[in-house]
Amino acid sequence: MIVVPFLLAWTAALPAQDDDPRRLRDELVKARLENLTLKLQLARLTAKPDEELRILEEALDSDLVEVVTAGFRELGTLSEDKRKAAVPAVLRRYGSAREAFRIEAISFLGRVPTAEAETTVVRSAADASAAVRRAVAGALKAASASGAVETLIQLFRDPDRAVRIAALDALGVAKRESAVGPLASALAAEQDPLIVEKTVDALGAMGSPAATDALVQLLSTTPRETIRWSCINSLGMIGDSKAGPRLLPFMEAPQPMDVRQVTIESLGKLKETGALPRLSELLVKAPEEKLRQSAAQAFGMMAGSGSITDTLLPAYLAESSEPVLKAIWASMLALTGDGVAANERLAQAFLGAGRRSEAEQICTRLHGSKPEGELRVRRLALEETIARILTEASDYKTALPHYKQLPALSPGSDAVRRVAACQRELKDYDGCLKTLADLRDPEPMIDEAAAQLQAGPSDDRRRYLEALLRGGTQRLVEGLSGRDDVRRAALDTIRRLGRKILPALIAELEEGPKSPSAVLEAGSVVTGIPNDPATAADLKAKAAAWRAWLEK
Repeated sequence: MIVVPFLLAWTAALPAQDDDPRRLRDELVKARLENLTLKLQLARLTAKPDEELRILEEALDSDLVEVVTAGFRELGTLSEDKRKAAVPAVLRRYGSAREAFRIEAISFLGRVPTAEAETTVVRSAADASAAVRRAVAGALKAASASGAVETLIQLFRDPDRAVRIAALDALGVAKRESAVGPLASALAAEQDPLIVEKTVDALGAMGSPAATDALVQLLSTTPRETIRWSCINSLGMIGDSKAGPRLLPFMEAPQPMDVRQVTIESLGKLKETGALPRLSELLVKAPEEKLRQSAAQAFGMMAGSGSITDTLLPAYLAESSEPVLKAIWASMLALTGDGVAANERLAQAFLGAGRRSEAEQICTRLHGSKPEGELRVRRLALEETIARILTEASDYKTALPHYKQLPALSPGSDAVRRVAACQRELKDYDGCLKTLADLRDPEPMIDEAAAQLQAGPSDDRRRYLEALLRGGTQRLVEGLSGRDDVRRAALDTIRRLGRKILPALIAELEEGPKSPSAVLEAGSVVTGIPNDPATAADLKAKAAAWRAWLEK
């Protein structure tokens, strides 16, 4: 009976014993990587580049794959000069190295623009390891070395499927015209459907019209939906307009949804206007949201601006799907461009449909324009309409940018006052005062400062407002010394403002004005107290008399 418990205990201990080598190896890897990191940090802190390279070369000799990988990763982060300096050490180890080393080495050498590195990468296309050959394809994506395209074509014909796919991916990125012919001619004879699909994708990425005929031919014969989709997508990417009419049948219902969708997108890229009547129907009647969205996007790529009011706007007003609305909106903006007339017409159309928000957004697009003549008048009318509608809706924040456009389009005090009035509604009292201060006529600013003083501001705010009011009053009084017409206008303004400016006139007298006669005249106009030449020099007495009058 003692044997059974012993066997149970021994059996339970076996997994722990089996795990020990794995656990110990993980700990060893962690320790080696930490050691590598610390050594590199020390070498970099002490500015010893030679020591840094020596440490990384040691890492390449490690018996642990993880350390070798880390070494190559660190080499890849070095400057180009340092990477070049590391190439001889990598090449010395390359010939007899394990597969894992060769894979990492190829990736590194592909990023070093030296003849030795490029030659090694190209020659490794014949490596016995498929994983290494796959790494070669990846390394040649951006290679400029002689024979790079030929090497990728060679790898495209590799017996290993993963290598072939990697080569096609690299050719698509490289976009070399010399590869188009071999890839296009291989389509008809290729038996692997996945390779056919990836070849079509690569030809699309390369974007050469030389592939159009082969892709159209394949599209008309392939029974596979995925290949059909790739053909249509690639033809759209290539942009050869002669493919457009051949795609029209693939919009129709017998085709799967994703094929119909990519067809519509490609027809837009190809600017196949023959598709517009059918796209108009789909935009309004298609039950599938994705088809309506794609139809809207295609319109924006090829339709004329007349389609906005005829097709896009009615569809927008009837649509409830947010993605479709966004697509129609983007197409309308694309077709109107930045032209004042087209945008003004679209904004007015939205206003006519009661869509204030959309009209406001379109109007805002014109804020950087500087139209002249009739266009200036039309834009001014639009800005005024938008500002008025927003004000009536108490949306002063949105209205303000439109009010600010009015002085630029039609300079004048009325436009500036409307800006200030909107700022006042937003309780931007400082902004309101600054806006009015830009006017040549100080009366509006004086009126505003006086009104704000009546609201019982803080002491600091009161002093600020009094200073503004006094500055405006000084500008007004200066007009009394001007031409007859200026003088008459100043007197009329002084009479209208009356008590509002008297505190500023009193302060001027008490401090001693530069032009006492003008201040005395202004005060007399306000108070009706005549200026006695015999007492004209006693400014403080006059100020006291005005103050007594003000306090009545």
